[in-house]
Amino acid sequence: EKQLLSEIRKISEEYGTPKSVVVTRAERGATSFDFKHEKIWNKEPVKREIQNTTGSVDVFGALYTLTKTLGPYETEALWHAETWAGWNTELQSLEEILIAPLSKEIIS
Repeated sequence: EKQLLSEIRKISEEYGTPKSVVVTRAERGATSFDFKHEKIWNKEPVKREIQNTTGSVDVFGALYTLTKTLGPYETEALWHAETWAGWNTELQSLEEILIAPLSKEIIS
């Protein structure tokens, strides 16, 4: 990971993009590296009873992209993406999304 981030930083310095990169760490959460502002954000995961991880990366990517598109706050994008991707792991199948109750912890 350290070598990868070093290479991405070199590209960022040379070409001006990417300005940031997100590394997902499964049950260890996610981290965002902001090269432009020299900041790092970590999102620790909520302890969950993992049933199935299918689709969780898709959920993470969709929520991260949507939140970043709607607002400038990296911490908010990382929080939403990791939280909802984690919620997805508690479902036994993708079909369960249609009937799964939303947790107050997630929406508040």
